[in-house]
Amino acid sequence: MSTGRLKADRVEVGSTVRRTRGSCARDAGERSSKRWRGLLHGGVRVRSEEYFGEVRSILARTPSAATWSTLCATLERAPLRPWFFDQVLPYIHSVLERWPSALRVLPVEWLRAQTLRTPHAALLTLARVLEVHDVRFTGERLAAVLGRQELAGLTELDLETCRVGERGARAILEATHLEHLERLDLDSTHLRNDALLMLTRCEHLSGVREVDLSYSHFSRPEDALSLARAPWLAGVCVLRLRHCSIPE
Repeated sequence: MSTGRLKADRVEVGSTVRRTRGSCARDAGERSSKRWRGLLHGGVRVRSEEYFGEVRSILARTPSAATWSTLCATLERAPLRPWFFDQVLPYIHSVLERWPSALRVLPVEWLRAQTLRTPHAALLTLARVLEVHDVRFTGERLAAVLGRQELAGLTELDLETCRVGERGARAILEATHLEHLERLDLDSTHLRNDALLMLTRCEHLSGVREVDLSYSHFSRPEDALSLARAPWLAGVCVLRLRHCSIPE
């Protein structure tokens, strides 16, 4: 008899019970549906209750750089499932609201292009400080990062020594969602005349209270004056212009 014509779930041959492919698939589905809420992530089964408990345990600790680092490491293996975004992430936000913003530094690893293209980009909403000190970090990369609406909660943008240049200055100008920034550090970021003039138009930075433009280069003294008169700089308490090139 051809097994391809079998319609029964089980066929008895002597004392042996042979199961058809359809029966195995149904039983496997039933077993899967009865399992505790879990999923495979990185080759390891992650259960929602266990993962949520781990996160709560971390957040029960005293706020510190070490606690934040541990939390970020745990979030890097966060499961991409609705229950994480609907329950775990809102809970994390509610706890972090009581933390000092300075502790919530965005891990540079989260700025990878592949991360920004996945649901994991939602983790960017947890950060309040973007700090990158890398000469290989260009204006083009900055534009890709600052274009993310998930970074709207940033209070500090520290790009010291990065190659921000004109493209990066335009990215800051276009990132109008960064209206909560309080500190902007562009020390040694290859800012020249055109880039600096773009910064004069950043009206969304009216909440900034500390700015560092050290080692910038102006072509004409009147351009430096234009920057000084930028409306958003009126509320700045600290303005650093060390070793700036301003012709007389």
